Amino acid sequence: MTKQAVLITGAAKRVGREIALHLAARGFDIALHYHTSQAEAEQTAAEIRVLGADCALFQADLAELEKLPGLMAAVHARFPQLAHLVNNASVFEQAGLLESDASLMARTFAVNFYAPVLLTQELARMTTGPASVTNLLDAKVDATQHRYFFYLLSKKNPARFHPHGRCRTGAARACTWNLSGKSAAQHRRKRQRRPHHRHTAGDCGGGGGGG
Repeated sequence: MTKQAVLITGAAKRVGREIALHLAARGFDIALHYHTSQAEAEQTAAEIRVLGADCALFQADLAELEKLPGLMAAVHARFPQLAHLVNNASVFEQAGLLESDASLMARTFAVNFYAPVLLTQELARMTTGPASVTNLLDAKVDATQHRYFFYLLSKKNPARFHPHGRCRTGAARACTWNLSGKSAAQHRRKRQRRPHHRHTAGDCGGGGGGG
């Protein structure tokens, strides 16, 4: 039986590291993503291999959203049996509403929400069988703690993001849902059959923001 693989973002240290070791001990191969913590990532990978699991490192800045399809393609090329995604990486910076700025908001939402959505999208496109996605949240996701304003705001969206299955929460810290490979394949077939429609100005409603 082929071992399944899981991609864990931000898995070099802390919670991501513990998740990686836990899953490796239970027979999963690990695609270990890190951003800047290369030494810690290499140490974690060495410990994973001692447990008998295969492990490969993937460096990426998840805020560079346009590069995420390439990241997923590289992971899938290395682990064709990729079937699980754990969105663990987070930007966690203390700043209240009045102390925050547009740059912090953009980076926080890119890493904490947009990247998990896009990585999930790529997994759905490449999977041919059952798969799962787990989004790491926060115990205070339902609160508004102003010292970490944009962090908590960015975690509220993944708490409700489970488009192809039932969300299972544990102490409001994580949300896991199952992705059906059959549903993804059906979606791809629908897109292939859908006739191309050219939009004109009359197809859209009134003025959009941010033009």
